[in-house]
Amino acid sequence: MRTSTHRLPGLVLSNHQFLLPLNHERPGGEKIVVFAREVVSVEHMTDLPWLVFFQGGPGFPSPRPDSKTGWLKRALKEYRVLLLDQRGTGLSTPVTFQTLARIESPQKQADYSKTLGYVPP
Repeated sequence: MRTSTHRLPGLVLSNHQFLLPLNHERPGGEKIVVFAREVVSVEHMTDLPWLVFFQGGPGFPSPRPDSKTGWLKRALKEYRVLLLDQRGTGLSTPVTFQTLARIESPQKQADYSKTLGYVPP
């Protein structure tokens, strides 16, 4: 679901939130939100293929571009770029002591964290 769109010089940025199963083996089970920011160049607003950017995480959100420079400038000539906040990071459903506190046992807390791909430092 697209939640908002805004513009920067030369860029159109659209925020998306995807409601996904916590565990894909149980699609009807608990859901989490995964956030992604779509970036497209104003010169290339046509139907371009997607390029999904995965940062080196987990642990940090995807970059938040404020200009069309570097690798992004080159990528936007041919692609719509999707900057994904991996599960448990950035604006996606977080792993915090509050979210873990509602889970009754340490083993289930560890299982939940593993499902999100989170490995504590």
